[in-house]
Amino acid sequence: MKDSSLKYFDLLNKAYDYDSFRKAFKRFLLENERGAIHYLNDKRLYFPTLYFVRKEVESLNTLENLNLRNRIALNLCSVIEGDMKFKEISDKYNDKRIHDTLIWMFDSGVYADGLNDEFDEILDGTVGTLICYMKDHSILPSVVDLMFNRYEKDYFIHDLSWYLLQFKDPSLVELITERLKSSNEKSIQLACKLLHIDGDLSSFQENKEVNIQQTYNWVNENMPYIYFSGESFQLSSEPNIFKVHLEGKYLNKKVSPDTGEFLKPLKIFEKDALENFRQSSLKKKEQLSAYSYKLKKQNHKLWRQWIKNDLSSQIALMNKDWEG
Repeated sequence: MKDSSLKYFDLLNKAYDYDSFRKAFKRFLLENERGAIHYLNDKRLYFPTLYFVRKEVESLNTLENLNLRNRIALNLCSVIEGDMKFKEISDKYNDKRIHDTLIWMFDSGVYADGLNDEFDEILDGTVGTLICYMKDHSILPSVVDLMFNRYEKDYFIHDLSWYLLQFKDPSLVELITERLKSSNEKSIQLACKLLHIDGDLSSFQENKEVNIQQTYNWVNENMPYIYFSGESFQLSSEPNIFKVHLEGKYLNKKVSPDTGEFLKPLKIFEKDALENFRQSSLKKKEQLSAYSYKLKKQNHKLWRQWIKNDLSSQIALMNKDWEG
């Protein structure tokens, strides 16, 4: 057969006519098993092509003739579906082979997203495996693209968004904030939900440029103190995913986005200040942390004097500064 056969099968894949696709491949496999496997093993093949004919391949006991990429991919499908443990694959193949296969599954599979629930679950599981086992943050922008594209089409995003949040990467906040600039209302709606922006979409749109700038200012100011709360769409329709660690902002010390713990040990004066800070109300903590951040940015020496004062003196100086 000519090289066009490979394109033929991928075009069938893209045309969403999977019944015709499977029947055509099965005929091809029965008539010319060697040729069919040759095209499945082609490096240009899209992952969905392999996925949607795997039962035909398995039924004719041709798995041993597949190349390493395809064998690993089918094993990974079994892991995602719960029929195998990831350890069974990691014990058998090296990490680079597994990682390269997962990237191929995701990069070529994303074009078939939304074709049916079973394939979307495989694609979501591929993302989850790359994040949870491979610790690959390079796919973060592409996964964000996928999630917003799905939401615009009213497709299911809960599992995908949960995997995305397992990155525990503050840069995710910046990627989501960029979506506020979108011309698509559903993208803006999702970005507002993820960022926990109060109010409905119409109120946001009324003063869009100002609201976007305010959000960017909030992100830039709070990035070192943002941590992941553990909330998600699987637990709430309005999750508060990204929270500001008020103690970290008050002390101007970075925290782990994963645990919310301080990344560096506290000094004695910081411990003393924190002990007093914790006695304040939530509203007062928000005020003190915001003031502390701005004061240190303006005058580090003055901030160091201020933070060493007792709490009542800090509040008095803060109020005096604001009133002035």
